[in-house]
Amino acid sequence: EAEVSFGGNGSVKAGIPAEMAMLPCADPALRRSMLQEFVRIDCVFVEMLAGLTSMYGDVAKSSRGGWSEAEHLTYLQVSQQYKKGDAVVHSAQYLQYLNQVLPSRTRQQIWAHARWHARRRAYLEQRRALVRSWKEHRADQCKATEEAFRKCNEIVEREEATLAQQQRMMRLRAKLYERVLELRREKMARLDAENAERSERLRREEEEFRAEEEKEQKRRAQEKAKVDSFKQKRASAALSREKAEAQKRERLRREAEEQRPRLKERVRYRENERADKLAQARRAEEAKQAELREVEETLDRLRQQTRDRTGASNVTT
Repeated sequence: EAEVSFGGNGSVKAGIPAEMAMLPCADPALRRSMLQEFVRIDCVFVEMLAGLTSMYGDVAKSSRGGWSEAEHLTYLQVSQQYKKGDAVVHSAQYLQYLNQVLPSRTRQQIWAHARWHARRRAYLEQRRALVRSWKEHRADQCKATEEAFRKCNEIVEREEATLAQQQRMMRLRAKLYERVLELRREKMARLDAENAERSERLRREEEEFRAEEEKEQKRRAQEKAKVDSFKQKRASAALSREKAEAQKRERLRREAEEQRPRLKERVRYRENERADKLAQARRAEEAKQAELREVEETLDRLRQQTRDRTGASNVTT
């Protein structure tokens, strides 16, 4: 036997079980057939697992879909909050919240990871079912082998003395072998039914995802149309404002050109008026200075006269 491991899905001991190989059987052909059935079962399930891995090649090789461990763990925690039964409800609120907690990822990347994760879960679920079925088939084969060997040995022990007994043993062996074939056909029918059910479930999931993806694409197209319309309206408004401002500037320029002569005349009038005021102020100042000089001269004459009178009085005395 060789142990085949499947990580979190456990392991299967493939090949002929040692305890079955050690069981005695009076019929070598029956023994070979029953023991070889273990190898055939292993080959069937290995082929089915390989086909499953090939069908899910994009998710079977990666445990996080190309995301970091922290990002994938955050995604799993948020998905758990929006879980309804065994399925995650991919609502707009769910995607918006993921956008907030995963700012480094775009909405399209989050949507792609959600689809990858759903396919990953479907792959692991089907792989677990196959591994479980593989173990069950090997366990059933162990029971069938023990029972066939036991009955064959009993028959040989009871009836090997005579040819008639040997013929009966051959017929019984044929019946046992036919029963083994019948069990094999039943097992294969159950496997086919399980595979058909898994395929149908996968088809429905794919259709649901395609419908959600089309809905999301339509929503993004509507949002883009709204953004484009808003940009076009804003550009048109900006063009209108720019045209109005240009017209206003041109009107102000024409008004300024029309008022320039009047402004020059006004400036010239104010300069003349200021010059007249300055001249008047100068004349007033000159008159004031002349008046002051005249008063000063009058005071000088009075002081001189006073001195002259005082001197004459002193002489008389």
